[in-house]
Amino acid sequence: MKRCFLYLLLALLTFFCGCAFPPALDLVYLPVFEVVVDSPPPTPPPTPLPLPTPDHTPEPSPEPAAVPALHTYANAVRVTETDLNLAARVAYWEMRGKGEYAYRAVLSVIYNRCMATNWGDGVTSIPEVVYHPGQFSVVNKKPFRTTEPPAEIIEYARDIFCNGNISIPYNVMFFGWSGLISKKWGGRRMYKEIGGDYFFYGPTGDYRPPEKPKP
Repeated sequence: MKRCFLYLLLALLTFFCGCAFPPALDLVYLPVFEVVVDSPPPTPPPTPLPLPTPDHTPEPSPEPAAVPALHTYANAVRVTETDLNLAARVAYWEMRGKGEYAYRAVLSVIYNRCMATNWGDGVTSIPEVVYHPGQFSVVNKKPFRTTEPPAEIIEYARDIFCNGNISIPYNVMFFGWSGLISKKWGGRRMYKEIGGDYFFYGPTGDYRPPEKPKP
């Protein structure tokens, strides 16, 4: 009886152990296949959007007009806007308020001196004539260098120095205030009185009237 009981107990233990710990299953290894996936095509760059066009196209700034050259017998001199401004200032201070003809007469004297060889080596520049010692006393006045001459006097200077349109003979080289000098100033021959100043002929060297610029 005792042995039967042991057999029964052993059978029960075997049963319960088999339920709690099932037998291990054999693992089945499946073959691995390499899968090749095509990469997607590159994304094209985005097309830039056009910039908004303005309502109107701004006009380009005009370039300053070139000053034509003055042609003489063997040389040419080019005047700048600064030179024209300087000559116009002399005319303004010498003949303030006396009208276009008086302004042009002073400018023509400066021009005649620029063209005469005895005032320089062939052709003399406007600054060389204006600042020649003892010639134009107005350059020594304090406000001379800071005064802006009227626009119309600058245009008179442009017409004379760029086109050769002088208003007096080419050999008139001097002038002076009639209240200070006589009509026989320094033995010079008088041309005429303009704006209260006496204008006189002077030596010209081998001056010849300038040729007109060729188109």
